[in-house]
Amino acid sequence: LPPVMSILGVVLFGKSWGIISALYGGLLGSAMNFGILYFLCHRLKIISGPGPAMPLAKIDVDYSQFMMLNFAFILPSLLGVIDQQMAISLGEGKLAALTYGLRLPDGIAEIFCGGLSVAIFSYFSEWHARDQHQKLVEATQKVIIFSTLLIIPISLFILLYAKPIVSLLFERGAFTPEATTLVSQNLQFYCFAIYFIVVATVGAKVISAIRENRFFLGLAIKLFIIKIAFNIVLIRTLGINGIALASVITHFSSCALVF
Repeated sequence: LPPVMSILGVVLFGKSWGIISALYGGLLGSAMNFGILYFLCHRLKIISGPGPAMPLAKIDVDYSQFMMLNFAFILPSLLGVIDQQMAISLGEGKLAALTYGLRLPDGIAEIFCGGLSVAIFSYFSEWHARDQHQKLVEATQKVIIFSTLLIIPISLFILLYAKPIVSLLFERGAFTPEATTLVSQNLQFYCFAIYFIVVATVGAKVISAIRENRFFLGLAIKLFIIKIAFNIVLIRTLGINGIALASVITHFSSCALVF
């Protein structure tokens, strides 16, 4: 919800509030997320009033799995910082172009991943616990097929109409037509990342469901090396668009390594 509300805030109030409209939209989306989560937890009797209804001592936690996930998420966080520094080195306005170009696909991917990952993870875990591995495989295949049929057309639409989309969402105030051209090109290079992010997330949920989270540490190291290498190579020929394309290649590599 935060990315959606940020975009909606810019569309509705961007002319009068400027970039602050995106901030207020994100805050409203976060508050809505909290409200929905609290309502669902209360309805499922996970919480009751100020404290948890479920005794925490009964929750079985494998802390080694938890720590592996924590370490695995450090490197992707560093990649964001590295991308920003590389964009800054390309000159004025390039960091903003990269940020705006990645915002829409990442927001769409987050919408799909958020609902989908919550919906499928409990089923995947249950099927693994009951040794119904064939059912887990078939469900994973169906989710990927559904994602393909739904997301690929969205990505193609963004590819074909990137410039009008960027103009509608952002072109106002200091955001000039020249900035629209730069951001739309970046968006075209990055739009197919939506599909790879969603598919990789599905695979990640399967791996977590079968309690093999140690895999993610090795995956994060490999993806870190791939991203840095392609950043260095592609930025020389494509400039700021090279960073976006390197991100798509990294997300594709994530799918290939997960499956």
